[in-house]
Amino acid sequence: MNFLLRISLSAVMGVCHVGANAQIVVWSEDFDGNGGAGSNWGTLNSTIGVQGITPNVFYISDTESGLTAGSCGASGMGDNSLHVGSTTVGDVGAAYDASVLCLPGCLVCDFFPAFCSDVTTNVRSESASFSTVGLSGMTIAFNYMEFGDLANDNAQLWYNEGSGWTLWTDLAKTVCCGGGACTGFVQGQWTSFSLALPAVLENKANVQIGFGWQNNADGTGTDPSFAVDDIFITRISPLPVEWLGAEVLKYEDGAILKWSTASENGSDKFIIERSQDGDFYTEIGQVKAAGNSSSTKHYAFNDLELEEGNYLYRIKQLDFDGAFEYSKDLVLTIMEEDIKLRVYPNPANDRISIECGLSQPEDLQLQVYSVSGKLMKSEGLAGQKGSNHVQIDVSDLSPGVYFVTKRSQSGIHSTRLVIQ
Repeated sequence: MNFLLRISLSAVMGVCHVGANAQIVVWSEDFDGNGGAGSNWGTLNSTIGVQGITPNVFYISDTESGLTAGSCGASGMGDNSLHVGSTTVGDVGAAYDASVLCLPGCLVCDFFPAFCSDVTTNVRSESASFSTVGLSGMTIAFNYMEFGDLANDNAQLWYNEGSGWTLWTDLAKTVCCGGGACTGFVQGQWTSFSLALPAVLENKANVQIGFGWQNNADGTGTDPSFAVDDIFITRISPLPVEWLGAEVLKYEDGAILKWSTASENGSDKFIIERSQDGDFYTEIGQVKAAGNSSSTKHYAFNDLELEEGNYLYRIKQLDFDGAFEYSKDLVLTIMEEDIKLRVYPNPANDRISIECGLSQPEDLQLQVYSVSGKLMKSEGLAGQKGSNHVQIDVSDLSPGVYFVTKRSQSGIHSTRLVIQ
């Protein structure tokens, strides 16, 4: 008698969502791309106003590590950030030169200009362009730190919808390490920021964002200057598939995968993948999805005649637009006694090997029948617990379809055999 053994009642799918929505990344930049400037960044320093002789500039490096919100500023942590540093001193993290302005005609400046550097700065660092065609309801989020000298030394967020740059918002000053005031002797503290994208940035082919830094040369200012990292522009989208759960069932020497969905939106198909080491997965089959549905749908896939061992399955849900998501791994173990009956080679022409498993020692009868029910071959065996193997000569059988049957106290099992 065939039976089902439930291995996993229900596995939660590996999808992050809130309610019936999912957060989809439209564009992102972490400043760790090849070449140092980030894979999605464009112009590092673009002059947008009055510049002194030695203005402060943007750098991308790990001298100001891009850490999570609430972390104190640090360097050398293996995570680049975009930050404002000094032209004269160099890239020392989010630290800048406040200078002292010397007017032309100053005797000292005329003969020793290095002592009279004008660090007046008005510069913008700009992303590469990206598309929002067909998209709306977007949000920008990033981590940053900023201080300086009130409005005199200041960071801003800009955007370009394709026709020119617009000042988006003046970024607020952040606290320093531990939530206290910035004194110049305390590291800045990374702070999270998010803001809805204006409607003018929706459905555009070439969008850019930028961060501006401006400061005067009055000799007054407190570090940190400005740093930003982990920029994400996202949109909220209905989940293409709302999963109800997935499970794998053991069916003798094989697996039956079952899963259900509560709703589907643009779902193309489900791809079933299998692994034995958890690292490398192989596609073993596909099941067509409903496409669009607001009612519960049930799916199943059979993977039979497995060898003894451990198996991991996952289900890849693929949308019509190429987007996809995976279920969590579903685990199944096949033991020797699970292999009830297996015949190979099949098709055969001279000899066949019969493999069957037993949970306890018992006598076996292995028989070959014609499609009309005539007994053609029979072999008795004192079966042992675990796997049992028998070879039978079938060279005298005419080409055609036959059935191989295993009879024992634990039941009767049959499988189809083709003789060539």
